[in-house]
Amino acid sequence: NDGTEKTAYTVLVAVAKKEGGTVVGSKTLKKTLDAGDSAKLTAKDVYSGDEKADDVQCVPSATKAKAG
Repeated sequence: NDGTEKTAYTVLVAVAKKEGGTVVGSKTLKKTLDAGDSAKLTAKDVYSGDEKADDVQCVPSATKAKAG
């Protein structure tokens, strides 16, 4: 959190098919951080399909909002 206030973060990690964009798995992670703090987040068990599938891709996104 490079801001000056406590901030709530929501991170979505999705696995989607490259063709058509159909989401085949996702995990939402939430973390609140004080100003200047940082944290590592780990998304496990997002997709239970073929681990070597060439037809899917990871699509991460994040939002933040003032906490409190």
